[in-house]
Amino acid sequence: MTTFSGIANSEIAVGAPITNSLMTKNRDNPLAIQENDVSAPTNAYATLAATITSQGALATLDSVASAQIDADSVGRSELKTTTVSLSGSLPTNSHVGITLDAYAFFPMIHNGGAADPAGVFLTGHATDGASADNPRFTFYNGDLDDTGTYDVDYRYITA
Repeated sequence: MTTFSGIANSEIAVGAPITNSLMTKNRDNPLAIQENDVSAPTNAYATLAATITSQGALATLDSVASAQIDADSVGRSELKTTTVSLSGSLPTNSHVGITLDAYAFFPMIHNGGAADPAGVFLTGHATDGASADNPRFTFYNGDLDDTGTYDVDYRYITA
């Protein structure tokens, strides 16, 4: 572990020489702070946001310690998820709205068929939906001659 060494005002005064000792302190002191050396000054952790909102309950970030986060974390094997595959056709010059299950992860989105892929667009859904928990988007086939297809594969959290 790197040791913190204080820098005296005389070492950085106007006209003071730049010494090997001073440059070593400038190199090592940030490392000592990062490594939490007992002789180093401590950094106060800044709050990223005053509050976070989750299901209507407010919790201040300052009141949550890292040990508490570790104790309350959910491991990947403990998280219950299910996968879903949606597919269908995209008629010429039309759109198809897609609504995913609540708490869905980002989907894998594929489009194909005869429609020119450059003419198939993914846009926001026309309405905001029944719940903010359900992601929604729309496929739009702007190709005037050919029908396209879509496939959407995604995973979501279950109870």
